[in-house]
Amino acid sequence: MRVSHFMHLAERVASSPLVGTTPPTLTAAFTFDPDTGAVLGADLTVGDQNPDAWELLLTRERSMVFNETDPVHITKIASAIGKEHGGLRQAAREIRVRYHAWKNSPLFGVRRLGPTAPEDLERLTTGNLINMAAYPVGQFPPEVDLGAMTSDFELAQLYVNSQLWHADPEKVAVWNEMPDILKDLARKAAEGRAITGATLVHVVAGFIKSCRDNGYDF
Repeated sequence: MRVSHFMHLAERVASSPLVGTTPPTLTAAFTFDPDTGAVLGADLTVGDQNPDAWELLLTRERSMVFNETDPVHITKIASAIGKEHGGLRQAAREIRVRYHAWKNSPLFGVRRLGPTAPEDLERLTTGNLINMAAYPVGQFPPEVDLGAMTSDFELAQLYVNSQLWHADPEKVAVWNEMPDILKDLARKAAEGRAITGATLVHVVAGFIKSCRDNGYDF
């Protein structure tokens, strides 16, 4: 029953025009001092968004990807299949590993640095980007403390639990205190996780279909 319902929901996810697309990019334009090479500031532009499309996709994925306690969540489905069919246990485990890798591997992270230093007040305004680093996905230099950063997954969860699925008072309060650029990044995070989450659903649905084609009765 659960597997059949998962496949029904997966078909709805697959019908989204966003499946298989790449989220619009983030563009940073830096201003340098030509004499010293010092970074004076930067503007971060979040690409065009179509919230009607990606919020619908997020909502269709909610029980399968974002709610880990739901009976049709990817990890729950994989565990159930592994328990009932010993020959598929390793494949089911790999699905769970893939999900946790997706969840815990940030596509980007942000760190709030606190109040602007007095000597910087004249050249910086609240919310300006003053530092940025980019590396291959999953690779970080040792000096980057990931524990001090907020990942895109966390930003996406903040967005959906304060602005889309719930109005959790604590999360709403956090949202209301965020600068506009961080809100834009949270929306971008949610959009990106909607699109990449659809890939997870596609992989699991394909696995289930292949098993059915090979005689498994679920």
